[in-house]
Amino acid sequence: MSTFWESQRAAANAMRQHAPALRRDVLPWGVLGLLLNLLPSIMPAVDAAGSLAASAAYAVMAVRLHRQLLLAGENNDHPAYMRDYAGFVIWSLAIASIPAASLLLLLLGGGRLALAFPLLLPPVLYLCARLSLILPCRALGDTSSISLVWSWSRSNGWKLVRTLYGVLMILAAFKVALSQSLGKELASLLVTLASLPATMLFVAVLSLAYRDLRSLSERPTSPAT
Repeated sequence: MSTFWESQRAAANAMRQHAPALRRDVLPWGVLGLLLNLLPSIMPAVDAAGSLAASAAYAVMAVRLHRQLLLAGENNDHPAYMRDYAGFVIWSLAIASIPAASLLLLLLGGGRLALAFPLLLPPVLYLCARLSLILPCRALGDTSSISLVWSWSRSNGWKLVRTLYGVLMILAAFKVALSQSLGKELASLLVTLASLPATMLFVAVLSLAYRDLRSLSERPTSPAT
């Protein structure tokens, strides 16, 4: 796999190459998700509904972005089916629940046990990163088993963690730094605005990682001589 910065540059270049199609088919859903994310700050009463609707819009954006980058017009002559969106959302929720469930279990175990979460975070991210390769699969309508998808990232798990979550870690550090200097509300607003390009970059990086790792795993091995 490529290094972290190489992966980010490759993802940015891939999106640049598909810019017209992304502006037409992908970006509107991302902008909708961003606006829905900003809605609770204006209308607190719609907090839960706004967040749910924003997540749905971002899911549509992600599926369309995966398909645009990976199919590149070859087999992309039909839009994604509802089952593709459903499979993507189900697996997204399942993967997102792993860190949340881990933290909840630690909290239920008591305050001191909750302090162990930083120690638990690396293996949780490792698990989430390797499982995340199922998302481009489902976006493309590919029903490959989770065991097969898991095998694609064998020996590349920690590289995948750095590649996928580096930008999100930078964004989290950015929010903490801004909170200390500008206040929590303004920092949250700026991070929310940055979430759209960050999410698109994350999805693009995941698309390329999926393509490269799957291709590597399916490459025939030379017989021993």
